[in-house]
Amino acid sequence: PPPVSFVGVDGFDTADGGGAFIEGIAGVGSPVESAGLIGGDIITGINGQKIEDDDDARRIIRATPPGDILDITYIRDGETRTTQLRTITQKEFPGMGPLNARPGGQGRIGVDVGSRKRVPGLNTYGVELDDVDRNGPGDLAGLKEGDIVTQFNEHLVRTAGDLRYRIWEAVPGSTAQVVFVRGSEQ
Repeated sequence: PPPVSFVGVDGFDTADGGGAFIEGIAGVGSPVESAGLIGGDIITGINGQKIEDDDDARRIIRATPPGDILDITYIRDGETRTTQLRTITQKEFPGMGPLNARPGGQGRIGVDVGSRKRVPGLNTYGVELDDVDRNGPGDLAGLKEGDIVTQFNEHLVRTAGDLRYRIWEAVPGSTAQVVFVRGSEQ
């Protein structure tokens, strides 16, 4: 069979109100990341075709030859945006291999990533921390259970999958910049 287009998402789900909800970025060098998309974005159109649900997105992507550019319309934090995404084959996708192969492997900060949560008082989401390991890097930096992480090393974070990916992407032994909300304070 001919190769199928791949965009590098952890998965799609049907969003409330329609569209294809991106569950997260699948790894290093993914087409969705290169296009500026993140987990939590809702794709509402591809090449001018309305996306009603996750099946619409999968169908159009599968029908697109690898290497073609897709015009994507999406919603992030209530704002409609557009971007272009170049598809690849799954064989071209390195996944998490580059992170696992580097000295020290994947980054860790000693937190249990919880679920996606709306930030109180804002039209945005983040990821709530379920647990912070005592004396781990996150604890020593002041993170606490219940904090809602919205950004990690200058990358917006809207889904648990993306927060895990951004933590793993951090170079072990480096300092990470984390933006979070605790109560009503950022």
